[in-house]
Amino acid sequence: MDELTIPVIALIISIGGLIISLASILYTWNQNRRRIEVNLWTSTENDERMVKLSAFNAGYRSVALLKCELLVNNEIVEIKKWLNYEDGSSRLIKPKTNLKFPYSLKEGAIGIICLDMLQITSILEYNGYSGIVKLVGYFETAQNKIHESKSIDFDIEKAKEHIKKNH
Repeated sequence: MDELTIPVIALIISIGGLIISLASILYTWNQNRRRIEVNLWTSTENDERMVKLSAFNAGYRSVALLKCELLVNNEIVEIKKWLNYEDGSSRLIKPKTNLKFPYSLKEGAIGIICLDMLQITSILEYNGYSGIVKLVGYFETAQNKIHESKSIDFDIEKAKEHIKKNH
């Protein structure tokens, strides 16, 4: 062996050790990371049209959810709000949900909020929206992180027609 062989072998072993250490650190960091997958969709259950917002904890640690909201064309619209109906009555929207905020979402668990289509269209109209809007659902965590769903196109007029047809 010449005089350069030993330092080159030592360098290769050192680089290999560094790569293994970095991989171990990244693996540990990924295991301890909080990950929330948020989805927003419309569905029909028992002839009832719903807008559903879910949070799935894909991470390995519990996550404290503080609140959820809807973004309509990038503006926040509160889900819990008093609604004024045409007949003069007012009602507080109470979404169907298994979540009570703040809520500890365990690893592998899912939390779902269901909003009646009539409630959503009423909220949107009350806030001055009409036509097709972009809806995004989001959850805020105790770490002050916002986890958003992909946007969906929501046609207010079409939803109102569907509601009138089925009621």
